[in-house]
Amino acid sequence: MKESHDPEFTLNENHLTKIVIMNNVFKTSFFLSFYSLIMQCCALEHKLTSDLVQNKIKRFIKCETVIDKSVQKQLTKSVRYMCGEIAMYNASRFFGLDIVPHAILLKSKNAEGKDTVSFCSQWIDQSIQISDSLHVKKSVSIAEWENMNIIQFLFGQYDRHLGNLIIQKDTHKLYLIDNEAIANVDQFVFAYSSDKKKSCPWVGNVGDFVAHIKIDPDTEPKDFESVLNAQQDPALIHAAFPQVDIWTKIDIDNGYCRIWRNRLWRQFYASSREIAAPFSETIASDLLQKIKTLTPDQLASFWPSIPFEMEKEGLNQYKELIETFVRKTMERRQMILDYFAKHPEAIRVR
Repeated sequence: MKESHDPEFTLNENHLTKIVIMNNVFKTSFFLSFYSLIMQCCALEHKLTSDLVQNKIKRFIKCETVIDKSVQKQLTKSVRYMCGEIAMYNASRFFGLDIVPHAILLKSKNAEGKDTVSFCSQWIDQSIQISDSLHVKKSVSIAEWENMNIIQFLFGQYDRHLGNLIIQKDTHKLYLIDNEAIANVDQFVFAYSSDKKKSCPWVGNVGDFVAHIKIDPDTEPKDFESVLNAQQDPALIHAAFPQVDIWTKIDIDNGYCRIWRNRLWRQFYASSREIAAPFSETIASDLLQKIKTLTPDQLASFWPSIPFEMEKEGLNQYKELIETFVRKTMERRQMILDYFAKHPEAIRVR
C-alpha cells in the first residue's frame, strides 16, 4: 500500500468516534446467526477499544485512503485490500498471536473537504535490517517463527517478502505488515510443506494485468493443476503480458508463471533464495488446537463491513470474496492438520 503525504498521526479521543466498527462483518451473514456473529465481533473489538482509551496505542501510520463517493458501485481493489488488512489483524487477535500491528479504518475529511476512509496501522518504532529468512529465524522466538509461517500459509498471505515484516530493534518482537494480499483469493496450493514448489501458492490475476493475447478458454484445461502439469512457452506469456515488472519476467523465464483464463498466474517467491517456504516444521499445541476448531463462521467474522454505501453489485462481489476466502482457508487448514497428524512429534506442548 502507498502511504499518504502525511502518513503518521497521533490517535486521540476525537478519533475514537470516527473509527469504523471494523469487526462488524458483512451484514448478510451466510454462515451463522446474526446474534452469534455480533458476540464474536464485540469480543474482538473490545481489547482494541480498551487499549485506545487507555492511551496504550497512539501512533498510527495512514497507509491507504479512499474517497467516499457516497455510493460505490463495485468493489474496488483499494477497498478490497483495506478489508483484507483488517481481516488479517482480526485473525491474528483471534489466535491470540499479537503478530499483526493494531489496525483501524478511520473516517475523516481530506484537504478538499471530501469524506475519506483510511486504513491505519500502528506505528512500530525502529526495526533491524533483515537479510533473509534464516536471519529472521535466528532473530525471533521459536513461537514467532511458527506463528508467522503458519498463519501466512493458512490465510493465503503470499506477499511474504522481507519488507513486509518488522523485527523491533530493542525487543526483537516480530510484526507482519502489508497483509492486503489475503484479499486476492484466487490461489492454488498443493500442500503444507517445506518444498516451496508445493507450499508457495500460485496466485491468479497478478497485478490486474490485461492479456494482450487472448486464448480461447475452450482450448484450455478445465482445472489449474492440469495447467501446471502442461508446459507453456515463456515467449507466449511474455507476449501476452509485456507490461509486467522485471521480477515477474524472471519468473516467467524460470517456469513460475502460467496463463489460464486469460489471466497471469504466478508462484510467488518459489524461486527466491532469500525467502523460505511458508512452513514451520513445529507447532505449539495450543495453536494447533485453535486451528482444529476454526470454523467457516469464525473466518467470515474476520472481515469488516464495507465502510461505504455500496450498490448490490459491489456487495455481491464482497460476499463472493469472503465465501472464496473461507473455502480456500478451510482447504489450507486441512493441509496443516494433515501434516501434523503425520508428524505428531513436531507438536510442542507449552
